[in-house]
Amino acid sequence: MASLKVFIFNFSSILIYFHLRLTDAERITCKGTNIGTKKYPPPLNEMALERRYQGCTHVEGNLELIDIRPIPDEESSLSSSSYEAYHMQSDEDEYTDLSFLEQIREISGYLLISNVHRSVVPLHNLRIIRGEETLDGDALVIMTASTRLDDVYQLSSLQEISQGGVRIDPVNLCYIETINWEDLQRDLQLTGDSSGEQCAISCDESCEAGCWDEGPDHCQKQTLTNCDSSCPYRCRGPGPEDCCHEQCAGGCTGDSNIDCKSCRFLTNGDECVSACPPKKIYNPATFLTEINPEFRYEHKGQCLESCPDSLVGQDQFCVEECSYNYQNIDGECIECDGICPKGCAGLSLNEFLTVDLIDGDRFLNCTRIVGNVLINEESFKDELLAGVVGITAAHLEVFRSVTEITGYLVLTWDTPKHNLIDLTIFENLEKIGGEETSVHEGKLYAFILNIPLLEIADFSSLKSVNGDIFYVDTCYHTREMFVELLYDPTQQEVVERSPQTQCGTSLCDEECTDIGCWGPSAGQCFTCRNYGLEDGTCVPLCDPENHFIIPPTDDGGVGTCGLCDEQCTGGCTGPSNTDCISCRNFQIGSHCTNECNEGQYPVGKICELCPDFCTQGCTGNEHMIGDGGCNQCSIVLIDHEENFMSCLDSLDSCDVDHLQVNSHMYPNSSVCQQCHPECEGGCLRAGDSTGCRICKRHRRGMNCVEQCSSAEYPDADKICRNCDPTCLHCNNGTDTDCTKCENLEVLLEDDKRKCVTECPVEFPYILETYTCVAACPENSFRSEDTICKSCHPECNGGCNDETNKGCLVCEHVTLDGSCVAECPDSHEDTNGVREMSKRFEASPASSPLKVLTLIIILVLVVVLVVAIVIVVLKLKGPIHRAPNAMYLNDMTKTEESDRDDGGNGIA
Repeated sequence: MASLKVFIFNFSSILIYFHLRLTDAERITCKGTNIGTKKYPPPLNEMALERRYQGCTHVEGNLELIDIRPIPDEESSLSSSSYEAYHMQSDEDEYTDLSFLEQIREISGYLLISNVHRSVVPLHNLRIIRGEETLDGDALVIMTASTRLDDVYQLSSLQEISQGGVRIDPVNLCYIETINWEDLQRDLQLTGDSSGEQCAISCDESCEAGCWDEGPDHCQKQTLTNCDSSCPYRCRGPGPEDCCHEQCAGGCTGDSNIDCKSCRFLTNGDECVSACPPKKIYNPATFLTEINPEFRYEHKGQCLESCPDSLVGQDQFCVEECSYNYQNIDGECIECDGICPKGCAGLSLNEFLTVDLIDGDRFLNCTRIVGNVLINEESFKDELLAGVVGITAAHLEVFRSVTEITGYLVLTWDTPKHNLIDLTIFENLEKIGGEETSVHEGKLYAFILNIPLLEIADFSSLKSVNGDIFYVDTCYHTREMFVELLYDPTQQEVVERSPQTQCGTSLCDEECTDIGCWGPSAGQCFTCRNYGLEDGTCVPLCDPENHFIIPPTDDGGVGTCGLCDEQCTGGCTGPSNTDCISCRNFQIGSHCTNECNEGQYPVGKICELCPDFCTQGCTGNEHMIGDGGCNQCSIVLIDHEENFMSCLDSLDSCDVDHLQVNSHMYPNSSVCQQCHPECEGGCLRAGDSTGCRICKRHRRGMNCVEQCSSAEYPDADKICRNCDPTCLHCNNGTDTDCTKCENLEVLLEDDKRKCVTECPVEFPYILETYTCVAACPENSFRSEDTICKSCHPECNGGCNDETNKGCLVCEHVTLDGSCVAECPDSHEDTNGVREMSKRFEASPASSPLKVLTLIIILVLVVVLVVAIVIVVLKLKGPIHRAPNAMYLNDMTKTEESDRDDGGNGIA
């Protein structure tokens, strides 16, 4: 058992002591562990955990608390099986509390608490579990064999689990039952549960949500589910003014990116950012991109001035090793110009090349061979009985990248090998150092080219051989060429053997000088007759569209065609992108470039600076976001409904009618949101009229409004007050201030009215305007429901109904008992009637009493006429009484009938 304890302790010690301390004095990063839930994990006892995490603020990896023993005074509450299991260790074991966990603020991986037999796990400063590494998809895993109800995990500051779920296997964790897991991560996956059926404890009354322990200091702090809809992510309260900056994780103390409790993506000093400062920035004064003095590498969620010692910087990141075609120079990966320099061990003295030596990576991508290269007849031989395979032409391709051999180069074989009559594998070789030499015919040589029947041997890049040269001539080589290669012609010599005699028409290109060439093409000339391109090709003239002329040097060389920069078109005067005659793509100042820099936009081919009010580039100079304007604005102006209005100049600030706010729609901009149109003198909250400092027109409750509603009136303070319930409209609050009534109205003095639900006794009649009156007005009649209705337009002086037959007097003429405007063509006016009509016309104020008086007068006139007739007849002769009596009776009856009709007959 003692040996087991020693093993456990030693294993634990191996994993300890790695603390990576960063430039921020308050941040101490510790390496976590990766034990997981293996069946027999090597335990880290409390002492080992304390040494690992003491003072640690950030855990890089996982925090795993597994099989933590109970301290003696807590043993009584353990089950007997747990007690026995943990007393397998000797009484000499040391115990410590878990207070060393108190400083931990972040865990980049997962948190595992498994079989921790302590009443309290003090992680009350842990703010965020990032879940970059999970345990079977979970970022928080709690498993315990404890049977105690009051075990607590003090995660009081935990406000975010960035990714990964939560798994809770125990059944007796009372406080965890209260936690709102959705606030830690939207749509968080929760596995298992902690049933609190036996719990008699509850959260402090000050807690708005759940809690991690008793008391007001352990309430769960909500920063997600209680946020206003305008918040981009987290918040510190329910209002729109409580939104955290979009770069904040786990809550905040203010609205800027320096007020975050944790950073959502990256930390750059005191700031939370989405990206570290880039390596290069554009300098508008020089029209060039320059090294950014504020550049920072991105590593493990931080922006670092330099990478940790074990890493190197490549582009924006810290990496373990440089990628292909980059080399490590002073801790930074620099892209190679062509193939990266690579030194390889060459062959030893008198050792020749074989398949065994060339196979593998020995010469792969070599640029400098430290040693010798010897390829001879033996190199190509196949000895099948001995199991030896010779090299082929394909094997030799590995030397095409070589630019330097420090020792000697010997190429010697007698017969053509694998149709190898053109030797071009050393076309990039520039130097043979000659530090060692090879013996041939009793002399020492640095370079031996001894291949009969070889047509082409291309060493067109070779400039120096430090030693004697031996060669068998080809049709193209001359002695002068090899002499030119000697490092010291006064001390070194060229030996020529067996010149070719069957060259035929094999001549150098006409652009080569008479000194010779390495092959028939213009790119294999030893020197050029007229001009040479930068790749060594000889040409009669430089192409004015793509080249400029470099004058010959004083040593009598020829001119060189310098290649114009790829951004030039139409020629150039030099190699730079500032020497172009015209630009192929775009022009920045005097520079031609492939594209405009960030912060510029093209006008034709000229790159213009984006306006100051634009950020993240632009496509024009309009005060807008989108085509022809900014990609983003430094200050965005939006209306009260968050619709984009304009980009403001960078020196502007929100005026009195706008409020500076955070907006998830424009996360990288300062936002000036227009106060509600009904605000005057600014607002405390944008978006609706409840945030106005002063109402421009009227106020209804908390809202500023353009006008009061129809059932309201503005008081002296422009506050909308309700009209009396009987009013439809009003100008004050009493029942006599109505301008229009809901039901009926009674007109009062001073143009006032009183609204009523039914007419009073003294005003029994109702006009068509719903006004109660004492009597119906002239030229109207009272209907059965006491409503005064207008007479027909042809009536004058009253009527019995609304038809033109109900008129008491006609306005114009009578036709068959009806009042009409004029007689039809089939009728003629009766003067008497018209005259009567005119008399009535002249008496528009006629009343039924007047009409009755007129009728009586007419009757008296008729009686008088009859009396006169009777007198005349008496004077002339006897009277026939019977007929006259009948006539008088008829007249009398007519008069009585008229009186009985009450004067309603038609005149």
